[in-house]
Amino acid sequence: MRLMNSVVDLVIFDCDGTLVDSELLNNTATSEALAAVGFPQYTPEYCMDTYVGWYQSKIWRVVEEEHDVKLPPDISRIYIERVRALQPALARPAPGIEAVLGELQKNHPMCVASNGEPENVRGLLEGTGLIRFFETDRIYTAALVPEPKPAPDLFLYAAAQYGVDPERCLVAEDSLAGAKAGVAAGMTVFGYTGLAHQPAAQAARLRQAGAHKVSDRIADLLTCFG
Repeated sequence: MRLMNSVVDLVIFDCDGTLVDSELLNNTATSEALAAVGFPQYTPEYCMDTYVGWYQSKIWRVVEEEHDVKLPPDISRIYIERVRALQPALARPAPGIEAVLGELQKNHPMCVASNGEPENVRGLLEGTGLIRFFETDRIYTAALVPEPKPAPDLFLYAAAQYGVDPERCLVAEDSLAGAKAGVAAGMTVFGYTGLAHQPAAQAARLRQAGAHKVSDRIADLLTCFG
């Protein structure tokens, strides 16, 4: 695997669905948390089709609006508990990601920028062993910025931590919200569909959102250099 010379000064990875095969984990946990408080109609399949890439608080807010109710204040605690319980069985590194990270690590700074809950993101990276590719203070979540993806805030925050111009950043994303955020930040966006629930449909959505390259192979990220 050869990495071309590049003008990329920073590579920013989403976590769920890009680094880690965890969308089924997160959406199953969302489904089970909602079922636990009286909303069993939100099946894992429905959550996968609807909520990929969403910030968790937005999901709770939309459910409240749909039913004109207030969810219990411990809904996030229930969700986090379900994530922890399901993680050993459902979370694993994305196919080929370790080879890609190992290659990039030789010459390019890398960080993580995720809409996920901070402790869940770190737990996923630790549990899959991918934490070894990232400095522990370079794992950024939406809790650090005013607005989560699809706003560009988180990606711009990450670039600022490195003192890098946004146009010299490469974003690897699987979600529509993430692709929109990267484009809005003025960054190059690689759309990854290898873990998508509906790969062809997701590829079309990512292209429509402005992703510069879309592939179901994470190794194709390396073709964005040069």
